[in-house]
Amino acid sequence: MELLNTELDAVNLCLSGIGREPVSSLETADLDSAMARDVIQQSSIDLQVNAGIGWWFNTERNWHLQPNALGAIALPNNTLSIVEARATFYDRGERLTVRGNKVYDTDAHTFDLRDIVNRDGTITFSLILALEYGELPQTARSAIAWKSRRVFADDAVGDQVQHQINMRGENRAFAALEIEHHRTARKNYLRDNAQIRSRVSLIGGNNNMY
Repeated sequence: MELLNTELDAVNLCLSGIGREPVSSLETADLDSAMARDVIQQSSIDLQVNAGIGWWFNTERNWHLQPNALGAIALPNNTLSIVEARATFYDRGERLTVRGNKVYDTDAHTFDLRDIVNRDGTITFSLILALEYGELPQTARSAIAWKSRRVFADDAVGDQVQHQINMRGENRAFAALEIEHHRTARKNYLRDNAQIRSRVSLIGGNNNMY
């Protein structure tokens, strides 16, 4: 399977799906190339959100964010979702959400979070972040490119034979992405968490962590 290292590689994969010659630059005036790039960018966001769950590569834990003078917390511009928000004494669960680029309290109906900060004056978040195509791991780039090829070809041509070919490529790419995700998530959960590592070693020994 192609390495698909750059967004240009992904665009040319889409173009090949409708029998077009590759382009040499993303700055081309070619209409098909521009449409393919739009599909790729939307597919990238859809994949990275992953139904609000995210992936190992774009979920960042332990963001300790402090409200400003008005009690508001501004999130990084590339924040897609808040995975969890925990206080010292209780779990706020789904109470906090993203509104625009700020955190919103759906229970208190406010952006003012000063009443629910931790003892250190911050709130700890796990964030799902949107990464540029070139910053993604290879399996994610491949899954985005093959999904984009299928969507682009379906919209542009609508050929059922080509659809099946593209779908097989998309399924292979997503399977590889999920395998890497589960392998990495298991490693992080079992080996890199001290409490879990201690408990698992008591149950089945160190070999059970790998």
